Amino acid sequence: MQTDSRIGIRERPLHRWWMAALPKHMWAVLILLLASLIVIGGFFLARTSPPKESFATVLMKTSRNAVLLSLNEDLKLKADFSDAQETSIVEESNGKFMVRGWVDLIAEDGRMTRQNYSCVLHRNNDGAWVANDITIMPR
Repeated sequence: MQTDSRIGIRERPLHRWWMAALPKHMWAVLILLLASLIVIGGFFLARTSPPKESFATVLMKTSRNAVLLSLNEDLKLKADFSDAQETSIVEESNGKFMVRGWVDLIAEDGRMTRQNYSCVLHRNNDGAWVANDITIMPR
């Protein structure tokens, strides 16, 4: 360990130079300031909410889930869906929406087939989305 050995100065370790930089009461103020910044940051994080999904995104996710649920579980297929630009959403009567797009069905052995899907979405009495008329057809 190195020490400060200048004439007239009591020997003290050099690694404690930062302790002498601030008076003792300033350390308490610095710690209090840092703690308050952490608390204020926590309040800001607690009050922020994740960005709301658009209505179209909710409809696309609901239709994708409906298509996944309609697939035969024995086939053990993975699915990759069309993005927002290639998915169409058309409002029909009585608050119903027709969602159309494509889905790549990927088998365990790696074979992939692209198929078109469509389904009609509407809300039930409880306000939950319900999918009807789910069709998946080869291109």
